[in-house]
Amino acid sequence: VKVYHESGKLGFSSPIFVAGGENDVKLVELNINPEPTLPGYATKLTATVSNMGVWPVDNLEVAFYYDSVGEGNLIGSGTITRLAAGARQEVEVTWQPAAAGQTRIYAVLTAIPGVTTVPELSKAVKVVSSNNKKVLVDQGHGNSEVPDTHNELMELLRRYGYEASFNTQPITADLLNGVDELILNTPTDYSKNLTAAEMDAVAAWVKNGGSLMLAGKSNYQFEGTAGNSYHDGCTMLNPLLQKLGSGIRLNNDNVYEPNSSTDYSGGMKWSVYARTIPAAPSGLNADLEAIRYFSGCSLADENLQALTSDPTGGPEVLVAGNKTSYNFNVQPGYYTYNSAVGGENDPGQTAGPDGDKIPIIAKEDIGSGRLVVAGRYFYSDYEIVNDVSNTAFTLRLIDWLARNDHLRSIANVRQNAKPGDIVTVQGVVTAPTDNFFDVVYIQDATGGISLYGTQGKELPVGTAVIATGGVQYFEGELELAYENADMEVLYVGPGTSVQPTALSTCEVMLPQYTGTLVRTGGTIT
Repeated sequence: VKVYHESGKLGFSSPIFVAGGENDVKLVELNINPEPTLPGYATKLTATVSNMGVWPVDNLEVAFYYDSVGEGNLIGSGTITRLAAGARQEVEVTWQPAAAGQTRIYAVLTAIPGVTTVPELSKAVKVVSSNNKKVLVDQGHGNSEVPDTHNELMELLRRYGYEASFNTQPITADLLNGVDELILNTPTDYSKNLTAAEMDAVAAWVKNGGSLMLAGKSNYQFEGTAGNSYHDGCTMLNPLLQKLGSGIRLNNDNVYEPNSSTDYSGGMKWSVYARTIPAAPSGLNADLEAIRYFSGCSLADENLQALTSDPTGGPEVLVAGNKTSYNFNVQPGYYTYNSAVGGENDPGQTAGPDGDKIPIIAKEDIGSGRLVVAGRYFYSDYEIVNDVSNTAFTLRLIDWLARNDHLRSIANVRQNAKPGDIVTVQGVVTAPTDNFFDVVYIQDATGGISLYGTQGKELPVGTAVIATGGVQYFEGELELAYENADMEVLYVGPGTSVQPTALSTCEVMLPQYTGTLVRTGGTIT
């Protein structure tokens, strides 16, 4: 079936018609959890069997296999004693993959002539190689929205090979031993803040090579009290930053957009699309479009004055507010970068000229360790896979903190990757999905490659992406196959326009130029 949309796009479908009957028992679903998985990880395989006939059926068996259906690849099996008419039941086994790579899981329902109609289902699965990096997300101090809205973050970490877990224990040197990265959202109750001993343990660990992602939140209903100089609210982690010897502090404020701005979402002026991406020597923010920043505070320096990037090796500002952003509800003793012009209920409200000087995310080297400070955790379930550049930026920062350089050049993939390998590349789009069905072509400075899978977003030519997929060949062409575009084709930003490479008609046929935007010429014969 060919379907034309009014926009000019077209789609294809191949319907399957199954005649009904008195006996109709079939496999209808195969689930793998988690997917992707890790070598040696207890992975649940669940097959659902449905009886759409009019008679109950007894003694059904479902067997599970990996790679192909054969006795040597049997994972396990399960039985259904009786499946009533109109009912469904699940059969579940546990699989522990032996090695990393791509494979296929098969669920096979023992055939009963005249009764079973769909006796086999299969599903591709990636077994991600562990990167041997351990990430701890603190949950033991009333940390804001942990674990409630951090499921997508944990999924992202696992997909990229991290051993990630929530911590509910006091933080000690022993706890941090063997940990590569600690993610610490601000506690929301001062009584649950880190103790001085815990702060000392974290500071010593970072200075000796550990990495810390520290995130605050705005002072909305979280200002602290004047009696404690407002240190018991949204800035309660500043003493830890002081022990680290950091030049960054959390400011006691909110970052807002004025009513006249278009850079906030959902009618909430504290849901800011921060589009100021300063030039940064680290390149961690390269090509970003914007970061959604919901109810966050700004950052200040160690003296609670304006924080700016230090080219001599101090703090580096990675994301700042918009020209129109302003500081709201700044508490005494804290810093105001930009003020609103007009009241909060004034539809024409604007702001001063310095909103793009409001720093909201910054990084810093601390001794042998690494630090990222954000005035709001920008990696909750509301942002990961949902908004602008947040997912790609989160992965970049996680990788930098963990010293995990897993990006490969496209040329390296072409020369060295084997079918079944799972690789990650970064490039810009040269041909979007709507040109070649379910294929996107991208290129980097070393060559081009195709990405195969279902893509739900528009990716115009020039869009910068981080793409992960399994190496495979289709009719001789190497491609990276992905199943989950949200997690495996990460939107970075609009990138820069792609300049075509001038090639002869002979050179155009060389495999290393597949996916590369080219210009050629010749005589039509």
